[in-house]
Amino acid sequence: MIVSDIRKRCEGGVARVEARVAWEYVDAPPLLAYVETLDTLASALTPDPNAFLVACLLPAWRLGERRLRIEGELCPVLCERVKTPLGMLRRWHPDDFGAPPAIEATRGFATRTPVRGQAISLLSCGIDSLATLRWNVLHVPCDHPDAIRACAYFELDESEEPSLERLQLLTGPREPVIRAVEAETGVEPIPIRTNLWWLADDGRFSTEKWHGAFLASLVSFFAARFRQGYVASSHSPAVVQPWGSHPLIDPHFSSAHFRVEHDLFSMDRIDKLALVADWPTGLANIRVCQNDDTGRHNCGTCEKCIRTLVQLAALGKLEGAAASFPGAQLTPELIMTIEEYDMIKGYPYYIAWYSAAIPGLRDHGHRDVADALKVVVAAARD
Repeated sequence: MIVSDIRKRCEGGVARVEARVAWEYVDAPPLLAYVETLDTLASALTPDPNAFLVACLLPAWRLGERRLRIEGELCPVLCERVKTPLGMLRRWHPDDFGAPPAIEATRGFATRTPVRGQAISLLSCGIDSLATLRWNVLHVPCDHPDAIRACAYFELDESEEPSLERLQLLTGPREPVIRAVEAETGVEPIPIRTNLWWLADDGRFSTEKWHGAFLASLVSFFAARFRQGYVASSHSPAVVQPWGSHPLIDPHFSSAHFRVEHDLFSMDRIDKLALVADWPTGLANIRVCQNDDTGRHNCGTCEKCIRTLVQLAALGKLEGAAASFPGAQLTPELIMTIEEYDMIKGYPYYIAWYSAAIPGLRDHGHRDVADALKVVVAAARD
């Protein structure tokens, strides 16, 4: 794979970093890979070859490219650190990978000093990302270098043309909840449109191997203003398994000038939810839905919506989340759809999350729901 013509440009109300990504051993057309935001945020965006390295390395490896040649200067610290996720992924998936591509830099290798900035985080308004922001605001002074001072939210778009209209169209549905959360916390909202997904375009590959690197690359493109980026953890020590975003993966996509933090792996999901549930603005602006990934609303019937409703009820916080789940009713009939549509069988950590909620449901007056959930959990364990 060859990554060339790396540059930043402003056009038609947007600022973007982009590069031409060409395959050497794969029969596929080149991709004009980009990350785009509002032109008012251009000073934060940097055409950093290291961020393109983070984005491209695993897709190149997946399809057997023998080298990853990047135009520009690369950080030797990053090039050494990425050997760890490569090694972990090969250990976890020995049948899926051959030799990793050799990393080449047209202008050699040199370290850079971080900017005198603070931190950026990704924010979808899911439980993990809300918990990362809330914990940081509560415990890190706003003038500290580790304080989150901006949150980015992104949407995917295969179109390669710069477009303010498409940036606003795609990020617009999530914007109201993002702005409500960020107005209270004082952090800066950063909308992003990107086509980096089409370096691989494979959901299973992303989930199991790539999405930590993908997310790390997005925050790394903002190293012109920030010294650190937070990627919210999906799991905790109670759920230790191979996964595409992992504490043994994400931090190793850090360079000498930009650190990537895999955040709050220390907390179980119920603890994160309790943190968000004690924050009225966060509770009123949750977006977890699998059926509407635009962020416009929660359907109230997919597994992630049901799980969140169940855990909120177990915490005694369900009524406070009415704005996030308008019209949703936590009933035994809804619980039985988990079994009907085989939502959790084969996922022991899902089963554990639901099982742990049963006592809290009983304590907070949802005995019929608890009884139904006990049946569903037993069936999922068979």
